[in-house]
Amino acid sequence: SQSIFVRVDADSMAHLSAIIVGPPGTPYENGLFHFHVFLPPQCPQRPPKVTLMTTGGGQVRFNPNLYANGKVCLSLLGTWSGPGWHPDCTLLQVFLSIATLILVDEPFFNEPGYSRTAPLAMQHSARNNACLYARTVNLAMTDPLQTPPLGFAEVVKAHFRIKCWAVLQRANEWATTINDANDDTSRAQSRKRTHPKHQMTSTGGRPRIKLPDIQALKNA
Repeated sequence: SQSIFVRVDADSMAHLSAIIVGPPGTPYENGLFHFHVFLPPQCPQRPPKVTLMTTGGGQVRFNPNLYANGKVCLSLLGTWSGPGWHPDCTLLQVFLSIATLILVDEPFFNEPGYSRTAPLAMQHSARNNACLYARTVNLAMTDPLQTPPLGFAEVVKAHFRIKCWAVLQRANEWATTINDANDDTSRAQSRKRTHPKHQMTSTGGRPRIKLPDIQALKNA
């Protein structure tokens, strides 16, 4: 099942906020993704405007369809190719489309032209997911725990209280994946540095994941 929470601005019915819980089996699993929704005066003749707020202050792009500036690329919103908005469409359709078409298990392939059959495609997808694991934990779990989106404090508390152990188990699995990948990268770069052609190669790797505070989760 998909969890979506929506609040309407008490001062303006045209402004809404929504939290979409990352679907299971994806690199977004159990993360809380915060969206702002604006209903223009022409709505429902025109689509709503949806902006992702979970971007690390405009620094992180979670998906080819979710820009760091908050833009959400979705045909239903008129920001992506495909079947567009019509007056019978609903906000629920928008939220479910984001959850099922964007927050997917291998978002690497949401990029146009990227094929699963291309050479090394699955390796690139796995590396992309490993990067998303840390971003989900840092920005969609730890951040809302520390500073819940306005009006959603009780939702955040209830989510992490109920999902505490599932979140920690998945985060530990992700941490192992990331740290193993970092170790593999370090070994590969060490081998390269022993070769004259690679003596000037810089080192680096994916950031090691910081697990959510277990007490904060249990006490949420």
